[in-house]
Formats: sequence, structure tokens, C-alpha cells
Amino acid sequence: MYNYKTWKAQLCISLILLLVMVGCSPTDTHKSGSTTSPNTPVATAAAFPDASRIDAYLSQLASSGRLNGSVLVAHDGMVFSKGYGLADKDARIANTTQTMFRIGSVSKQFTALAILILQERGRLHVQDHICLYIPACPQDWQAITIHQLLIHSSGIPDYTNFPDFVASWDQPTTPEQIVARFK
Repeated sequence: MYNYKTWKAQLCISLILLLVMVGCSPTDTHKSGSTTSPNTPVATAAAFPDASRIDAYLSQLASSGRLNGSVLVAHDGMVFSKGYGLADKDARIANTTQTMFRIGSVSKQFTALAILILQERGRLHVQDHICLYIPACPQDWQAITIHQLLIHSSGIPDYTNFPDFVASWDQPTTPEQIVARFK
């Protein structure tokens, strides 16, 4: 039986590891054209060990206003996922496992860790020039390295300073569209 601190720490570690594994997936959808949906459950919440305890804890956080979002916990090939709270308070629309969130700067540390894991696996190196990975890379970007992107010293402007940023921030955007916008 888990004690509270151990269970909470393992839940946090599982969430972090899941984010890293998804970010470092060996599946290359650009080349293959298809992939397994990241929303395909491996096991139902009922089959997940301690699902009722996890749900009770997270439901309590949501009812007290301390949690509003979607949760996915993976452990031993099983997945527990559920939305908590409201995606739209005015329209009273609940969060689900499919709700999309603007995560902003929260993802920076996970991106950096994923890149370092890819470097450790020999898939890239932080001193690689970004043009190795960007088709039709602009001439001005030829000298920019992954390391410079990670430490915000590449010289590429912050898109949040673009004049049309606020008008476009609710629109889904692919990585190719983002790169095209900067080019």
C-alpha cells in the first residue's frame, strides 16, 4: 500500500515521464504519413491500479478549485485519463481527455529534456544547425544551432511580439505553419 507522499511523487514522476516519452516518440509521421493516435487508450481507467483513488484525489482537487485540466497517468502499459473542471466556465463546458490547452512556457523544460534524450540516443546533437531539420531553411538561419534555440540566443524573434499574435492564438497551428510564419 502506498503512503500519500510516495503515491503523489510517483504520480508526478509518471506524468513527467509520459510527456518525455511522447515528445521523444520514434514514430516519424512526416515520413510515414500515419501513426497510432496518441489518444488510443492502452487500458481503461477501471483496469488501472488505484484508478478510484487517483480519481477521488483529483476530483477533490477539482471541486476545491485547485485542479482544472486533463490528466493522463501511464504505468506498466496501462493508462488512466480523465478531464477535470471546466474548459469554458461561461458555457459550462467540461474538460475532457481531448481538450486542447495553450500551455505556453510550461513546455520549455520538457522540450529541453526531450532534446537531450534524443542527443543521448544519437538522433541529434545540440550543436547541430537547425537547417539540418528544416526544409527550405532561410539563409539567415544557416548558423543557428539547436543549443542557441534552447538558450534563447538564436536571434529569431518571439512570436508573441508579432502584431497579429492575439488574433491568431486560438487557431490550431502545425509545426510547418509556425516555421513558415517565421520564415
